[in-house]
Amino acid sequence: MRGSIAIIVLLAAGFAFVPARRGWAQCYAEVSPAEAQGLIDTRASLIVIDVREPSEYCDPVGAASLPPGHIPGAINLPWSSGVLAQRYTDLSAGDDILVICKGGGRGAAASAFLCARGFTSVKNVAGGMLAWEGETVLCIDGDGDGISDDADNCPFHANPDQADADGDGIGDACEGVFVRGDANGDGWVNIADAIYSLNYQFAEGPAPACIETVDANDDGSVDLADPIHSLIYLFQNGPEPPAPFARCGKDPTEDALTCDGYGGCSST
Repeated sequence: MRGSIAIIVLLAAGFAFVPARRGWAQCYAEVSPAEAQGLIDTRASLIVIDVREPSEYCDPVGAASLPPGHIPGAINLPWSSGVLAQRYTDLSAGDDILVICKGGGRGAAASAFLCARGFTSVKNVAGGMLAWEGETVLCIDGDGDGISDDADNCPFHANPDQADADGDGIGDACEGVFVRGDANGDGWVNIADAIYSLNYQFAEGPAPACIETVDANDDGSVDLADPIHSLIYLFQNGPEPPAPFARCGKDPTEDALTCDGYGGCSST
């Protein structure tokens, strides 16, 4: 009797991880590649999760019937190596999730895993990347640290350990980095920054996320001399702002100014 009960329990638990067949109930939906493309095109909040291993996700060559790379914007959370099981709590149960793998099997298991843990909108792409005919992109590793930019918590500074002491999703290597003179934080230094600085200082304009960007002359203070320095550089062939300039970096000089939230590095 005990053996029969154990078998029943194991079978019941296993159904949660078996794709639907012949009407079996499941807690996620299977969608065709065409339907998946439609979701990607129409749902801005959709999260695409590629559960293949990194070598597959970033494969620049592909194989027979398999396109290279991955769907644009897809997050790589591998199923077989347990990454998804470790990091699924990074997601919210109400997120709209589309799962894809190579052929559909790992995606089905990953989808069942998610919805068994309370996720309410999970879809698996039937046939996986083998059936995918849409756009794909290759992995880019701009800082050469072995981690693709779309998964790197600091894609413009090499940080292979991905250290993030405060857990804010920004790698320690990128904390406090900025471009001097880029007061509006758009990744470029131009007349708009001088105007932004003037508005901030004299017209109650919005404060910059990184106050150090406004200190264009690097004298440790924010005043009228800063937009003047920028304008002379831009229009009178004057000296460029001191480092960090042209590329993101940390302030080599010590002062009381802070930089808590510069977002322009992805554009530089």
